[in-house]
Amino acid sequence: MFNKGADGEVRPKTPFVPDGTMALRSLSLDDVIFVNVEGVPELADSSYLTPAMMKYWDSVSAPMRTDGRSASDAYALAGQFAEFGKVACITAGVIRHKDDCDSPYFITTSYAGDDEREILGQFADMVNNFFSGRSGLHYLCGHGIWQYDIPFVAKRMLINHLELPALFDINGRRPLRAQLVDTAEYWTFSNHSAPRVPADLLASVFGIDADAADFDPSVASRLFHEEADMDLVKARSERKALLYAQLMLRFRGQGVIDSSRLIRKD
Repeated sequence: MFNKGADGEVRPKTPFVPDGTMALRSLSLDDVIFVNVEGVPELADSSYLTPAMMKYWDSVSAPMRTDGRSASDAYALAGQFAEFGKVACITAGVIRHKDDCDSPYFITTSYAGDDEREILGQFADMVNNFFSGRSGLHYLCGHGIWQYDIPFVAKRMLINHLELPALFDINGRRPLRAQLVDTAEYWTFSNHSAPRVPADLLASVFGIDADAADFDPSVASRLFHEEADMDLVKARSERKALLYAQLMLRFRGQGVIDSSRLIRKD
């Protein structure tokens, strides 16, 4: 592909750089925390809902029940709503180089368990510590973090009578918007009316390994309420946080981190 200049000389066309790509390249990856939030239904079964809450759930879940399912049958999806779900796990991951190795590692810390208030408090402390006393901008990154993760977490903090981290306590105003990198929003290329492309679909497009079951909210509900297997809940959350880091790297034009280079830090 070539362009002819005013002097008649033929030159290669300047490569098109999508809006945002150079901005993402300018970020220091040391200043980014990749976040995934695992929400599950607050109760093990819809039968534990009060009649009033069941009526609300029937109304809220109606758009998701085009297949004829009852509201009770769809309750495994309640973890997508702050009013009916709760936080089971939050994973925070960072990209780091170790031992002068060229290939980076992805190091994660997961806050998980039955005590949602403790999980939220630990995450709030981490956010406050990361953003306090640091020069320059620092970022939280996730897929849907602007539209889902942070609003979900903030609402659950209020429900649990917790003080919001200073970064979250501005209800849509800066600096929050400026300090979130949302890979789902980035992929719209400023077409904000476009539907959000799921992270597992983007993984397929970019040739990144991902398990579709990791993005099925009913699986999270089963692992938490029926199997009570927090190790599997955390592993699921860590894989998703790693995928968001891999998407960020691909958007920057870089190679991805192999899953074998994920380090879990307690």
